Amino acid sequence: MGAITRSILKPKEEIYIQVKADYVDYEVIITCQELPQCIINVYVPKVMPVIAPPFDAGLELEAETTTVNVGQTITIVARLCVSVPVEWDSGLPIGEAIRRSSLPNQTIEIYIKTGEQDWNLYRTGNTTYSGGKGIFPFTFTSNITGTYQIKAVYRGSKELKPCESPTLEINVVNERLPVDKTIIEELSQMQKGEVKEFKVKILEETPGSLKIQIVGTGENITLSKKETDPIPEALVQWVCSLVKVEGLQITIEPFTEDIFNITVEA
Repeated sequence: MGAITRSILKPKEEIYIQVKADYVDYEVIITCQELPQCIINVYVPKVMPVIAPPFDAGLELEAETTTVNVGQTITIVARLCVSVPVEWDSGLPIGEAIRRSSLPNQTIEIYIKTGEQDWNLYRTGNTTYSGGKGIFPFTFTSNITGTYQIKAVYRGSKELKPCESPTLEINVVNERLPVDKTIIEELSQMQKGEVKEFKVKILEETPGSLKIQIVGTGENITLSKKETDPIPEALVQWVCSLVKVEGLQITIEPFTEDIFNITVEA
């Protein structure tokens, strides 16, 4: 129900009552015919707002990190959302129906620039639907240091208005982890009782090989693997081929969708 207004009138009195509801105002004329007085309750139905497509849309960019090393690859995710009235998500499936119909398969353009340069098209792709938003993930890498500005642009559709994301800044630096050895050298020289933790990012998988990147170092490695080996098993075999200590304990856990956390205890 909407708002309720109560008024007490004397016999044969006529008044105008203005009733304010959420989205529309009502005017009611009331004449009291009973003695000694009458009590009038005015019930105002709750009216939904009249809203039709195209709906307001929004875009955002999120990166796993904003500082990367030269040659390091990171994943950036563009998220497209639609704005619907709160009431359409309160017990009614209208809001969810609009999201599911309007957000998938929408074309997102990714633009990039450095300094005072003009924006250049970097990637183009279509969204998939996940968590109430249209998702478009893409990768970024650069072999040149500097600050890169990235934005996402959506041109609109019959259901959604055009929109543009805030600018995301990625800093590309030429730094390595404070170690003198590569991860391969470190693993090959592990002694009994040592524990080492590191993360690997899966860059590419083929039936006979697995290309990984050691997160934080920009170090890329291609491993040989059997066609039927799952990724964790291939990583275990790789570590075992490097560490020369018997009785290894290797724990491999997913860190994100394509990054694995590896703990080696020799």
